[in-house]
Amino acid sequence: MSSRNFGLGNRSRSSSNVNEANNSNQNSIGEQEVVSIDSDIQSYSTKTKGRGATRGNYFILDLNEPLVQDYLEHEMSVLHRDFRCSLHKSYKKYDSSAEARKHCDKRVARDLDWARLCDQWEREDFKSRSEANTKARSKLPFTHRGGTSTFLRHKQKMVR
Repeated sequence: MSSRNFGLGNRSRSSSNVNEANNSNQNSIGEQEVVSIDSDIQSYSTKTKGRGATRGNYFILDLNEPLVQDYLEHEMSVLHRDFRCSLHKSYKKYDSSAEARKHCDKRVARDLDWARLCDQWEREDFKSRSEANTKARSKLPFTHRGGTSTFLRHKQKMVR
């Protein structure tokens, strides 16, 4: 997947009103109309504040906008990758592949899906790629995913 910029960039946005038929809630870059629902559902009070139009506790997104589509596609692919990774970790907890096949993870809805995942994890090309990646990660001189801590702080923790 190619790297994408998920910021607003320099795209210009057209002005619109909440009461218009397209209901797009877009002003200029950096400003969105924030919609708060009063006691009467039909009366909306609008004000401009920050980014993202909200209605109650929900964001109003224009799903036809390419920027929104790219962001959602990226987020869904990350969630899917992490989910499959956690399933693979639960698969590796068992001593044999036959035992792992018997114990379908509770997050997988159908046994057929679990069997397909097990088939994938048991293929030789997957195993060789996994071993190569594990070996490459073990040779890294530092941990890349350090969160908000600096590399110096991580190094000091490793020395202790």
